[in-house]
Amino acid sequence: MTATTSVTSPSTHRRSNSRVASSSTQRPLYRLLVRRRVPISFVLFTSILTTEALLGVGLHHVNLGTDVLFGTAIVSVLLGLGIRSWAAGTIRKNAELATSGPYSLCRHPLYLGSFLMIIGFCLATQPLINFPIVAPCVALIYMCSIRSEEVHLAQSFGELWQSYSAATPRLIPNFRRLNLRDASWSAMQWRKNREYQAVTATIAGIAGVFAWYVYG
Repeated sequence: MTATTSVTSPSTHRRSNSRVASSSTQRPLYRLLVRRRVPISFVLFTSILTTEALLGVGLHHVNLGTDVLFGTAIVSVLLGLGIRSWAAGTIRKNAELATSGPYSLCRHPLYLGSFLMIIGFCLATQPLINFPIVAPCVALIYMCSIRSEEVHLAQSFGELWQSYSAATPRLIPNFRRLNLRDASWSAMQWRKNREYQAVTATIAGIAGVFAWYVYG
């Protein structure tokens, strides 16, 4: 008897992986996490803070002028918001594949900005309590969203997406790849992507933290 070896081409592997990923994104819980990620994240964090307040677990005691942890928290929030705004004014969703500006650093700068903001708000409140609860939940929600988006981008842009994703990290920026020559930021695009909602929510969140420090 003669043994035979089956060789599958890379393109076949990609199509197979794409079908598997696409089928997983059709699961009801998966779709819920992807479509409702923002309100789910908001409700989760608000519920934790409300529970801590009812249990008498206040924010860590700080001097607003000298506390390093609080300063780091605010910088993280504002840096995350800045990255989100930069990306929101650059990307033309469903029209073209964004590969310049923030998208030359990593494939998902909007999510990178969101992660930095979440880290900042955790640092500003009760990091030893909130991080172990919030981090795994948010990581699950946003990794589902990232996977869903990448399936869609692979189906929409084919080889262009394959070459871009192969050269560009998913979330951790590679500053050696920074490309500003082809980047174009648009205030109109920023508004079209409704990034003003993130700005409004961030201002409210920071104001709430300050109020809790001062009056809590």
